[in-house]
Amino acid sequence: MTMAGKKMWRDAATLILTAKSTMNKNLPHITKSSELAAPTDCSNYFDYKVLMLKRSSKSKFMPNAYVFPGGVIAQADFARGWRDLFRDFGYTEDDLEELVLKD
Repeated sequence: MTMAGKKMWRDAATLILTAKSTMNKNLPHITKSSELAAPTDCSNYFDYKVLMLKRSSKSKFMPNAYVFPGGVIAQADFARGWRDLFRDFGYTEDDLEELVLKD
């Protein structure tokens, strides 16, 4: 979508990280999200955790919102050094190619 030849959005990337966690089976009876003091109140009741960040209250876009880490795509995101770093941790080119979204 463009307006007068300009994009109306910026290309960006989002990273969603999850980790297994022990499960607490004593889930409280909550009927409305407003009954929670904070989003983390439920985090101890599930068998996974999700990394999210809280945006600054001074942010122009979505202040105080909880979001996945990420941001505007930079040229450095495509640097060869990233593949070298993954290789140093035992990943192959084939492992990385499996992560590429295909149509």
